Amino acid sequence: CQTSLEDTCKLCDPGSYRSEVMAGVTSSPCLPCKAGIVCPRGSLYNKVPEIDIDDKDRENKTFGIPWICPAGFYCPEQCGKEIPCPKGTYNPEEGATSRDSCKACAENTLQPLRGQQAVLRVWG
Repeated sequence: CQTSLEDTCKLCDPGSYRSEVMAGVTSSPCLPCKAGIVCPRGSLYNKVPEIDIDDKDRENKTFGIPWICPAGFYCPEQCGKEIPCPKGTYNPEEGATSRDSCKACAENTLQPLRGQQAVLRVWG
C-alpha cells in the first residue's frame, strides 16, 4: 500500500525504469537500466521497444521510452543521457556500453569534436 499520493505517482529517475505499473499505481521499485541504452525519466522498459521514435520525440524526452545509445556516444548501466566520446576519439557503432568503445584517431586522422562517429582525414 502506498503511503501518499506523491509515492503513488512518482516517476523513475533518468537511467532507471519500473517493470510493472498497474492502473497508474506503482507496483515495483525503480531498477537500473542495462548498459547500451538510454532510459529517460519515467521509463517503463529495460529494452528498446520495436517502434520508431523520431528525433523530435527523443529531444523532448517526453515519452519515457528507452532508445539505443547512438553512434559517437556510450551509455553505461543506469544511463539517463548519452555520454559523448571525447575529442580525439570516435565511435561508429550504436549501443556502446563503455568509454572503451570510443576509438582513438589513427595516424593522419583527427577528430576535434566530441560525440562523433567518424574521423577527418588529414593530408600532408
